[in-house]
Amino acid sequence: MEPQIVIMSDDKVLLIAARQGDPDTVNRLIAGGANINVRDEEGATPLMLAAQDSHVSTVRTLLAHGANVNATALNGGTALQVATIDGNLDVVKALLENGADVNAQNSKGATALTIAAYGGHLDVVKALLRKGANVNARRTSGATSLIIATEKGHTDVVRELIANGADINVKRPIDGATALVAAQYFNHTDIIRLLKSAGAKE
Repeated sequence: MEPQIVIMSDDKVLLIAARQGDPDTVNRLIAGGANINVRDEEGATPLMLAAQDSHVSTVRTLLAHGANVNATALNGGTALQVATIDGNLDVVKALLENGADVNAQNSKGATALTIAAYGGHLDVVKALLRKGANVNARRTSGATSLIIATEKGHTDVVRELIANGADINVKRPIDGATALVAAQYFNHTDIIRLLKSAGAKE
């Protein structure tokens, strides 16, 4: 029996090239008519795949060709949101400079800022805030970036959020926890002092 030869479409190859960070192949495929906004089985576009693996040159190539910067995957995630997971500042900046919606929320209510706060990516947090990220946006759980950063013990991120107007005393509806309650629970003493000095209530 002769082996079968599988021929992939240019669209499929584009998804692979984007994920692997191959801007030359991406350029060639787009010039040949590949769909720049093609989606994989999870609804991710080439731009999302390049962004999530921190391939900044590929991200810039796709943006230069007009990739939809605010396309959403099946889970509602955007390229900007997936870029913040690893905290690649160059990718985040490239997306923001090309019109990425800084306050878009996925199916769990997460924004790029809440994701960056979770990861402790201070430089990304600063870049998002400069572009108008809603410092008090809530996930579906009711947690804000401040509560999330506090739980994870990211003192510098907590300080930056407070400096940019984070609500110190906001409560998570599910359990009534504030950032101070979270800091006390996880025994983050530096954050406890920081929150109290900023006016957090017991």
